[in-house]
Amino acid sequence: MHCLLVEPDYYSTYPPLGLLKISTLLKSYGHTTELVSPPTLPISKPDVILVTSLFTYGWRKVKEAADFYRDLHPKTPLLLGGIYASLMPDHAEQEVHPDYLWQGVIPEAEDVCPDYSLVPEWDGSIVFSSRGCIRRCPFCVVWKIEPQYEAKSSIAHLIHPQYSKIIFWDNNFLASPYKFEVLDFLEKYRNASGKKVTVDFNQGLDARLITPPAAEKLSKLKMDLIRLAYDRKEDEKYLQKAVENLVEAGIRRKKILVYMLYNFQDTPADFLERLQNTMEWGVAVYPMRYQPNDALEKDRYVAPGWGPELLEMIAKARRV
Repeated sequence: MHCLLVEPDYYSTYPPLGLLKISTLLKSYGHTTELVSPPTLPISKPDVILVTSLFTYGWRKVKEAADFYRDLHPKTPLLLGGIYASLMPDHAEQEVHPDYLWQGVIPEAEDVCPDYSLVPEWDGSIVFSSRGCIRRCPFCVVWKIEPQYEAKSSIAHLIHPQYSKIIFWDNNFLASPYKFEVLDFLEKYRNASGKKVTVDFNQGLDARLITPPAAEKLSKLKMDLIRLAYDRKEDEKYLQKAVENLVEAGIRRKKILVYMLYNFQDTPADFLERLQNTMEWGVAVYPMRYQPNDALEKDRYVAPGWGPELLEMIAKARRV
């Protein structure tokens, strides 16, 4: 079969990892693949159309992409998967009308290297060394989509040898029982490759798990930033200790970036207090506005105690 892989025209700085993994899997079965995004026309007539999705509030772009390619090939079966499809399958069925809808990850595609030939301008190995999370944070959907925490003992087969970056999308890398083995591999890989390979734990690291040994291992890697999260005031002691451990291991405070959730169950005073904590620690802050897990419009939700003017003030400050 010829399989058309569709990434909707929503904003994303990264290639569609799920589709790239699916492409590798399909090619191993002898099929051919093609990656497109509206309004790009397919080079070959597809036997099946696979559409991915991201956040729930991007559902209109998903519908537009599905409609666009279905109009071109009305008799071709269309499959829909991804985050939106997994979180809101009933809404997706009603609005997008796929012939088939897939929820969650595809187990057979989990341990294959993505088909980066579909994105020739890209320069980074995107890796999940683990799936799921040991936490059950009420604002997060990871534990709903990936209910079981599972970790890989090795990631060597997921690394593209010509790329200069290794990007981890783990939701809780440090919870892995193999974290030190993976960190040792990253250090050895960088030394053996002869290149300044940059490592990026893009989803952030669990501050509660940044022990002195973990901080020491992290300090051996080339990283532009180390990302943490300060979502609740009661996490203050964990964040402060994590920062201390990282600094003692030789990591500069300016390289530590703290995601800070707001507009959830906090108040503006709570947010300000957390912000003042991070200023005292000398680290950078990236405020993250809470979006409900079933939001169909972005930045519409306003939590009790907040208001549009306060939320806009933080958005303007973040842009500065």
